Amino acid sequence: MADPCIALRYDAWPEIGLGHLRRAYALAQECAARGIPVRHVVPERSRALLERDGIPAGSILDAGTDWLSQAPDVTHVVTDINWHGNGLGASKEVARLAAAGVPVAMIDCVPPDEYVDQPSPPALIITPYLNARRLRAAPPNAAHWEAGARYTILSPDYAELRGRALPKTERILVSCGGSDPDGFSLATVDALLGSGLPLDVVVGPLFAEGIRAGLADRAAQHSRIRLHDAPATLAPLIAQAGLIVGRVGLIRYEAACLGTYGIYLAAGPAYADYFEQFTARGFAEIYQDGRNGGRAAYLARLPALASPETRAPLLRRNTAAMAAVDGTGAANVIDMVLTLTQDAPTQRGPQ
Repeated sequence: MADPCIALRYDAWPEIGLGHLRRAYALAQECAARGIPVRHVVPERSRALLERDGIPAGSILDAGTDWLSQAPDVTHVVTDINWHGNGLGASKEVARLAAAGVPVAMIDCVPPDEYVDQPSPPALIITPYLNARRLRAAPPNAAHWEAGARYTILSPDYAELRGRALPKTERILVSCGGSDPDGFSLATVDALLGSGLPLDVVVGPLFAEGIRAGLADRAAQHSRIRLHDAPATLAPLIAQAGLIVGRVGLIRYEAACLGTYGIYLAAGPAYADYFEQFTARGFAEIYQDGRNGGRAAYLARLPALASPETRAPLLRRNTAAMAAVDGTGAANVIDMVLTLTQDAPTQRGPQ
């Protein structure tokens, strides 16, 4: 087989957030450490994000074109396009790629956005979530399925920082994703103002100007608020934080890896079984819009952090979470991808 070259097919825009992009970057870093070239395959609407982050233009391919036939050096494809509502769409796209003869590894999601059986299944499905196997009634129709938190994809600085055991502080990290379309960061900060606790507030790269202005105004009025504008990584902030609050997303695993507890709100009732298991393990409290008080219950929880007795148990290093998410997921994923072999040579035609 030719020297490996991996195409990372993923999506990123305000409505779905930047978790897929961050996972792709982590996989690209793991590939770079092994000397494996990668191609970033994204919709045209995502290109500006990659270029902003310094991804070379020549390594970016337009997912809306017949990109696979334009990249004959690609030996493997990894897809991460199972965002909420796109389970079937992702499955059909993966089937087209698999039919072209290239080994496809699909980063899968938990129900209801999991892989839907297709005539040409992927060679490998990886569901990189805690207790993922318990959430499926039956294994997916693929040659191989791997699941569990050992495949959680994080950037290399998480594995490095967890070894340092930095002392926890009483600082609260507020993170509402890369885009925050509904201004949830403002509501979260407002709910915490009365606590008197120091806040580190992440301003995502896709935040609207009105939300940015609102956060800047609050920081100007309260010296204990620090704003962090589009940091390249959240790892140092998570490592020193006593607690994380905000929107649930990839950060729940980043926090678990570094032993930091989180209080999160999920947008909508999807993935309830999964979030309840995550909460039951003691790694975080996850509230959901439309369930058990949702947003109101989450916002009502935050002022209680003013009490030292309430917050003290939450500020301890969560060693059980660290044991579940050890920071080696990107390496484990690439190890599995490289076991895949290409089908008998075929001429790649339109997908």
